[in-house]
Amino acid sequence: MLHETAHVPSPSAAHRPAAPTAPSARRRLALQLAGVAIVSVALAFWARGLDLRRLAAALASAAPGGLVAAASIAFACIAWKAAFWRFALAPVAPVSFAPLLRYSLAATVGSILAPARAGDAFRVWILRRRHEVPLSVSLTVVGLEKLGDVGALLLLVSPLPWLT
Repeated sequence: MLHETAHVPSPSAAHRPAAPTAPSARRRLALQLAGVAIVSVALAFWARGLDLRRLAAALASAAPGGLVAAASIAFACIAWKAAFWRFALAPVAPVSFAPLLRYSLAATVGSILAPARAGDAFRVWILRRRHEVPLSVSLTVVGLEKLGDVGALLLLVSPLPWLT
């Protein structure tokens, strides 16, 4: 008499996890905490030389209309840059205006608070991570944006020789 035995997988083989999710979640949390720590240290370093009394006095003596006008112009410039990014990325990776505006705001704040135009690096990184924009494309757009900034400055100062 021939015994037929069915192949039964071992319990350890049947319950193996497909992919280790806990370490990647822990790693992500560790990276986020490290980022928060780095930003906190950078802000503390930046704020240590800040004279809050003089800042408060300057803001109190400023004309509210002037502050609103300056903030509106700054926001319009950031929105213009987000629109430029949308136009420049359209052939490669169509990203809508709303996320590009958020990235542009974050890049501007990052470049103000962190050294070496870190906001531009953030924008390149976030576009690659969330929208799979190739690094070469993002760096090209950053370069074109900087050329536009230089052109705007040259246009702004071009009448100066005739005004003096």
